[in-house]
Amino acid sequence: MSRLERWRARGWAAHESGGLQVCHTPAVAPLAHLHWVYPGLTEDRLVETEAAYAKPMPPEYRRFLGWANGMSLFDGHLSFTGSHVVGSSRSLLDQCGVGIGMPVSLDYGNVVERPAGLPATAWAIGVISGWSGQGRLVLNQSGEIRLCSLTDFDDVAAVWSTFGEMVLGEFDRMNALTGDAGEPHAEGAEFLPEAARRWERKPQDKGSLKNPLPSPETGASNFVAGLTAERRRSAVVAAVKWRTARDPL
Repeated sequence: MSRLERWRARGWAAHESGGLQVCHTPAVAPLAHLHWVYPGLTEDRLVETEAAYAKPMPPEYRRFLGWANGMSLFDGHLSFTGSHVVGSSRSLLDQCGVGIGMPVSLDYGNVVERPAGLPATAWAIGVISGWSGQGRLVLNQSGEIRLCSLTDFDDVAAVWSTFGEMVLGEFDRMNALTGDAGEPHAEGAEFLPEAARRWERKPQDKGSLKNPLPSPETGASNFVAGLTAERRRSAVVAAVKWRTARDPL
């Protein structure tokens, strides 16, 4: 939290439930912020989440989810998924506040788009995104975290010994790439760790994770037809995130 203070003057929307948005970036969208922190889970929700995925959480990660049920930092370049285990209700939608919506579900990486070879006891907990590529953050029961490709647990670009080491280290690295108004210091700033940049698309390829939609003159149908399955999913996720921020349930 002390690291987020850098952007307090640019906007600090603390919701009654515990959700937090920091550094308003209206040039991106009316409700957009550089950082989003979602309210933590109660003990009952934590127990339900472990039961739903049939595996325990490492203690440090369990404490994190009790404080924040997911985060989106640096405009999503460092993003942690959260639990949507709410029985038959969607009550968590009412807790976060207008404009903040909900975190991306833990289902991504653990159930949907699960990397090949992911151990049954490991948790896929989020992603680090560049401009056109992503790596998945996977937490082992020992507490070790690896950044692997979206599709292969054994395609590894970085390893951290603890959850805290990864969060603070990556926050500080991205902090050095970002200006006081939330803008990258340079176009094409390298938000992926160096060894993970092989997952970025080549410069001549069209589209990126940050700009997944075509220009009006290109035509949406031609754009979508030329995308890989991974890029189509990225475009859909970006569209859903935009719609949630614009018109939250």
